[in-house]
Amino acid sequence: MRKFSSILLILFLCTGLRGTNRTKLEVVFCMDMSGSTNGVVEDFRNNYWQLIKNVNASTNGSVKVGMIGYGRPSFGATSSYIKIFSDLTNDFEALSYSVNQLKINIEKGDQFIPSVIYTATLGLNWNEDTETKKVIFLIGNGKVQTGKFDFRKACDIAKEKNIVVYPVNCLQKTVAPVDLALWKAIATQTGGEFESISVSAKERVYSITGIHNDVSDFNQKLASTFIYYGGDGLKRFKMMNQTDTFCMRISPREFYARCNMKLSENYYKNACSWDLVSQAKISQPDFNSINRKFLPDSLQNLDPKKLSSIINAKSQERNYILVQLKNSLLRAGAQTTSYETQLDSILNTAIRKVSL
Repeated sequence: MRKFSSILLILFLCTGLRGTNRTKLEVVFCMDMSGSTNGVVEDFRNNYWQLIKNVNASTNGSVKVGMIGYGRPSFGATSSYIKIFSDLTNDFEALSYSVNQLKINIEKGDQFIPSVIYTATLGLNWNEDTETKKVIFLIGNGKVQTGKFDFRKACDIAKEKNIVVYPVNCLQKTVAPVDLALWKAIATQTGGEFESISVSAKERVYSITGIHNDVSDFNQKLASTFIYYGGDGLKRFKMMNQTDTFCMRISPREFYARCNMKLSENYYKNACSWDLVSQAKISQPDFNSINRKFLPDSLQNLDPKKLSSIINAKSQERNYILVQLKNSLLRAGAQTTSYETQLDSILNTAIRKVSL
């Protein structure tokens, strides 16, 4: 029986890399959020940025992630207690923020496994490119033959769309052999592999101790180089800072993984829609079309020439800070420890294997 970190190992092995970093990967996590799996959501979100960092590196940034929750009464009976938290996206920050807002422990709920597979297969925007590897992780427990759909037909549709399903059963104290057999059948029918894990609700004592001061300082300085704009600009700016704070409270390793993602070009491509400094890297913003009321107060009354000058200065400052942040992360890496030492080992092993 393996820990939740086994899921991450499977994910990296799914990329199937053999001496190349060009694999396109799309991954959807379908997570049972009923009371019987208390702890699995916490395990997922506490390792989220480490997961994104490693998969992003393995695929050279060609990865999209989606998330579906199921089994919570608040999701509603009309949707079979299923909720799409995120379609397939490379906006990892927005997905992370949604996951961080989730209530960890919840009351008993119903799981309709066939409906979950249908929703994940037909309800999301999968790439039709046959070269893209497509994976669904079905994480939870309960009886497979539930609801109004046949799980075998759902699996057939997934297979037709070249989507592999990896069922990960969260073992309960008592589970009927026939139920596990049907979970395994999902893997067999779609070409995936069956795994089982044990989870339990944890009381986490949050602390920011152990984080290298230079990393924290340069990350704060990096935040000062963002100039938000547009209707969602301030919201996204706050989301970025709140995500930083959340990661700091989880563990130094998770915070460092989060900061590592800020070294990638993809991070700033995603920020173009709300950050003028990132947008200016691609094309000069049209200052006449920008609604000044959505800019920081100190910039709302500046003429275009002065605003452009500030953006250029912030861009140069950002370039310098990113170099310093990268060096600080390298220095801090040797000191990184985590409460999930088994996960560290599995991730490192998986990265080595997929890089062969």
